[in-house]
Amino acid sequence: MNISDAIEGFLLDRRQARCSEDTLRWYKQKLRRWQRDMQQMGVESIEQITIGHLRQFLVDVQETVADAENPRKPTNGEGKKVSSLTVHGYAQVIKTFCKWLYMEELLDKNPATRLEMPKVGKYVIKTFTVEHLEAMLSECDTSTPLGFRNYVMIALMADTGIRLGEIIRLTVDNFCQVNAQGKSHIKVLGKGQKEREVGVSPEVAKLLWKYIKVYRQSRTPDEQRLFLGRNGKPLGKRGVEAIVERIRDAAGIANVRCSPHTFRHSFAVAYLEQGGDIYKLSKEVTV
Repeated sequence: MNISDAIEGFLLDRRQARCSEDTLRWYKQKLRRWQRDMQQMGVESIEQITIGHLRQFLVDVQETVADAENPRKPTNGEGKKVSSLTVHGYAQVIKTFCKWLYMEELLDKNPATRLEMPKVGKYVIKTFTVEHLEAMLSECDTSTPLGFRNYVMIALMADTGIRLGEIIRLTVDNFCQVNAQGKSHIKVLGKGQKEREVGVSPEVAKLLWKYIKVYRQSRTPDEQRLFLGRNGKPLGKRGVEAIVERIRDAAGIANVRCSPHTFRHSFAVAYLEQGGDIYKLSKEVTV
């Protein structure tokens, strides 16, 4: 079987297993890069794959200039190589794919059995300070519908630590003012299509209520997505990222990565610093 057909079958299997669209794109991007490298080595079919080919591929990845495989980011001019996390990600995908080939009985043996996972260096992820959050919130013009939306969105991410994918999937009826315990919460659809309740502070609950009742402007009466763009249509991931980037620039924040995931990491750090239970955190907020 040629590699292209095998990749197609693997992605179909992952979709059937209800992997998220982000995960599917992650698999596809890395497997296509791997396929190109295999072709350059003269490997066209899965039966030709050897441990030597896989090791050579990871060496090639290590020598790749950072962001060379990312069409949304310009390649840096310093020739900086990809991080150990990136190499680790490629190795993880290749091992998963080769194991799938073996489990599906497409190969008699798994060519990646002896492929060692690359070591990952220690990274310190900078989190937002109170001053960072105050600066970003102060740049939101709460007298306008879009400014109020931005304010609510940032406050919600800082207050709950929910994922970017969960933010864009929120619907109006996901916001419940009180639950059985008398606390405000939202229902989010997370990884694996699992729904869970996430508590929100009274202040953020009030902001959400006001946004829904006063500032939220949908293009059609039956639109249920919570956060909408200028045209009244639901915001996508790139839309939320662009909003955060614009607010970052306006607030002059340069010493910490400004992204929706940084809100999530900052929430986790703050939770632990305030005496939170690490076991409970791992259940509710996996960073």
